[in-house]
Amino acid sequence: SPASIGNKGALYFDYNNTERMRITSSGNVGIGGSETTVFNGTGGDMKLVVIGDDSTTTVANNSDAAIAIVNTNQTAGNLAGLHFARADTDDSPNYSGAAIVAQFPDAQVTGQYPKGRLHFNTSTSANTAPSTKMTIDESGNVGIGTSSPSFSNGSGLEVANATTACVRIEGNSAAHAVEIYADSTGGTIDARGSGAALQFDLGGSEAMRIDSSGNVGIGTTSPALSIGSVSGAVLHAAGAGTTGARFQNTSGTSIELFAGSNAFINTG
Repeated sequence: SPASIGNKGALYFDYNNTERMRITSSGNVGIGGSETTVFNGTGGDMKLVVIGDDSTTTVANNSDAAIAIVNTNQTAGNLAGLHFARADTDDSPNYSGAAIVAQFPDAQVTGQYPKGRLHFNTSTSANTAPSTKMTIDESGNVGIGTSSPSFSNGSGLEVANATTACVRIEGNSAAHAVEIYADSTGGTIDARGSGAALQFDLGGSEAMRIDSSGNVGIGTTSPALSIGSVSGAVLHAAGAGTTGARFQNTSGTSIELFAGSNAFINTG
């Protein structure tokens, strides 16, 4: 017969003499094959393993080696999700601590792919239901701390928090890091670590830096004054030819300082 159910130390389901699914004596389920062992660090049997054969290298075309979670309701804003839960101390009920949930903002239109958003939910503390901590919206914008990332110019990553929102970029240690954060007082770029400098590059070459003393160097990595130590911060601009600085108010009044073969001041 084209279909059969057998027992060879496990419950298996064949179609045309080819095994399509098996349930092992431990209750592990393999769909598309019999192997339920997966190495994810140490290796072990998984309760559900879906096995496919897909040579497609285009991400959007993945099919055979895949799992689909389908919502048959076509209401705008409805959901399809994968939830990660742990059983209660008496094994009933199960409580979710994290989830990945897809949301379809618009009502389904016959024969069309739905617009989609992806929400990542976690439980903040004990006895708190999972809530959305990160969202990737239909335009590819990413929101951390917000499910509706928006921008005054362009698109990208938004980090939101009720008190202080922060992005940290760290090198090989905590002493080599930059934090960009915003709170009720405004926005801050903070180069962390002892003796840290904030460096600005253009085209892979340094154009300006602010050193750990607050000195600003434009075209130099060591901003300083030739007169020796000063009590305040230093602005030091250096270049191969004539170097200048311009200070101007909103009415157009300005002063310009230049240094080349000679030094001079121009006001206007």
